[in-house]
Amino acid sequence: MQRKILSLVLIFSFTVNPFVKKYALHKIDTDTGYALSQLLNFSVIFLSCSQKIKISRLEQVKIKNVFFLILSSLLTLSGSLSLTENLKDNENIATYMSTINSLNILSSFLVESCIKYKWIGFKKCIGIGFVCCGIKLLN
Repeated sequence: MQRKILSLVLIFSFTVNPFVKKYALHKIDTDTGYALSQLLNFSVIFLSCSQKIKISRLEQVKIKNVFFLILSSLLTLSGSLSLTENLKDNENIATYMSTINSLNILSSFLVESCIKYKWIGFKKCIGIGFVCCGIKLLN
């Protein structure tokens, strides 16, 4: 049950956030808007986690994990910058986000199949075909 609720929260936030971000960036240059957004995100996350983290746990983190966290942060940064820039200039947010999310689904399946060296099954191929058709219909 908790997994379903968290999934609904995730879907809701990913659906509503681009519209809120476009409204927040109205009449603000992209760099300032992005900097403010990330500063506020960091502040909220830091405050909510500061009570839960123990210093002794941080010492046990391996260098490999830190490397992947840095890589993940850089990927998040590049994606966030691109999204912020595209949302500011895009009139049709719903179509844009639907296309991006659909392409994200396709890319995730392809990357996962390469990492696991496991080919995508027939049903998933049919599903991917439907996603591709949906992208074509949206545009």
